[in-house]
Amino acid sequence: MVIAVEKGLDAMKSYLSERGFQVVDLDSSQVFDAAVYENLSFFNIPTPNQVTAKAGTGQAGTFLVCARGKTPQEVETMLRQKAYGNLF
Repeated sequence: MVIAVEKGLDAMKSYLSERGFQVVDLDSSQVFDAAVYENLSFFNIPTPNQVTAKAGTGQAGTFLVCARGKTPQEVETMLRQKAYGNLF
């Protein structure tokens, strides 16, 4: 899974890379599966593959994770489960 991480979140980048994720800068032109950000507005997140679903792939689009107030471990769990948390 390719994870794009906002510049300045160096500890998050290192942690996710150590946990086996392929990590790229959020402002790169590379296509990614998920974006981790903290200080950007949702509408200012650069997404070369867009947040919308990719037709015919069975994928729902880019998974967005706001890391503000979350530990690297919590972000990793969200990425692996592709869920923001328990509903109940």
